Amino acid sequence: MKHFNQVNNLLLCLGLLKISACASITAMQGAETLKAKETKTVVGLGYSKDLQLNKGDGETTAIPSVDVLVRYGLTDQDEVAARASNYGSYLELDYKRAIINSSKFLLSVGAGIGGTKFSVGSGENLASTTILDFYLPVYVDFPMGEKLSLLASPKLIQRFVITSEDSSANTQAALSGGVKFGKDSGVILEAAYAKELSDSKSDYFQVMASIFW
Repeated sequence: MKHFNQVNNLLLCLGLLKISACASITAMQGAETLKAKETKTVVGLGYSKDLQLNKGDGETTAIPSVDVLVRYGLTDQDEVAARASNYGSYLELDYKRAIINSSKFLLSVGAGIGGTKFSVGSGENLASTTILDFYLPVYVDFPMGEKLSLLASPKLIQRFVITSEDSSANTQAALSGGVKFGKDSGVILEAAYAKELSDSKSDYFQVMASIFW
């Protein structure tokens, strides 16, 4: 765990975009599932911060990113999605199933897997890191009208970190919330917070503005 935190903190301080700690805590979607064979594209501009590192010596750890999400309806209740985060350095595959679909409340559950691989240094000092995340999200919508909805999405993330020297695992809890404007196309505004459920006390924050069509 100590080695994982050192690698994570080093990458954040350097401002590298391949850091997994800033990936996929916003949802970029709501609980509504697509119709069978329907597709939808979402493009978002995000901004992430490690809150613990920013309490230190003034190092800036704010990282902007561009994320792309493509959704596809398997049936009217089931859909899959692929997401590329942090300029494509982090990839994720998701499945979502609609549980409740009413005019006043929507609920869906899902599962996903994501990951990235990167190296730091060169020659004999080259250090390789692979990160693999497993997601269990819940999606909740509160429709406020035909083209306005409040969104919320809590999720658990099980993370495995494999480095050139060792490996580790930790669990994170995340919560995102926001507003969706539009029906078939429009804008989603979100904010999300995630905290590692271990003694490292790592937590981070992300905001995302997305357009969908």
